[in-house]
Amino acid sequence: MSDSSSSGWTDARCDFRLPTLALFLSAFAAGVVDALSLLRYGVFVANQSGNVVHLGMGLAGYRPAWQVNLASILAFGLGGVVGTLNRRSAAPGLLSPPARALLLVIAVNVAWAGLSRWLDGHGPIGIERAAALAAVGAFGMGILAVVFVQTFGVSTTTTYQTGTVLRTAQSIIDWMFSRRSDRRRTRLGSLLGLVALIGYAGGGAAGARVSPFLEGPFVLALLVLVALLAMVRGWRVPPAAG
Repeated sequence: MSDSSSSGWTDARCDFRLPTLALFLSAFAAGVVDALSLLRYGVFVANQSGNVVHLGMGLAGYRPAWQVNLASILAFGLGGVVGTLNRRSAAPGLLSPPARALLLVIAVNVAWAGLSRWLDGHGPIGIERAAALAAVGAFGMGILAVVFVQTFGVSTTTTYQTGTVLRTAQSIIDWMFSRRSDRRRTRLGSLLGLVALIGYAGGGAAGARVSPFLEGPFVLALLVLVALLAMVRGWRVPPAAG
């Protein structure tokens, strides 16, 4: 199982026990850190759609801190590359790609918290420091974004939810008007979309609630990520069959 096009390392059903809960927890963690970064740095680290708009506004002279948005976009993309390469690497006997990815995201979260604490003790956070902090957080979220990209064969996203809103709306319409034989899949798509959206919104609410405490969002995100790690189905890559 070394190719990302195979059935494993892409679908939460294959990689996690309780895959629907894994989807919820992933989206919840993304919501927590997005609330943290938006309140403290004015930038998203998981949902990159807003960053692209803010970058364009900045280049047009309407957003002075556009460099922070650019740092988040680039770091998220780099994290996605690292996550994708990790998912394609599955040598027998090594840690499975989901386990490796989550351990790396946890390490990035801890480093992000430490950097935030250190910079907090050295005066106000300007554009350069905010860009560095946003980049660290976005790098971790880029990795998390590709831990799995499907749940029960349905396309799902955990960090950026614009597509989720559209797919969920389409699935609901299809569910209402499709033939009875096709309703199971459309119903599943609707429910999974709602799980992701509720998880992300819930994470945003929780992250905002604990944001007055410097370490609060980092600790909350860490607990969620550890819970997700504990749900990984296989820690080691099994040898190839045959």
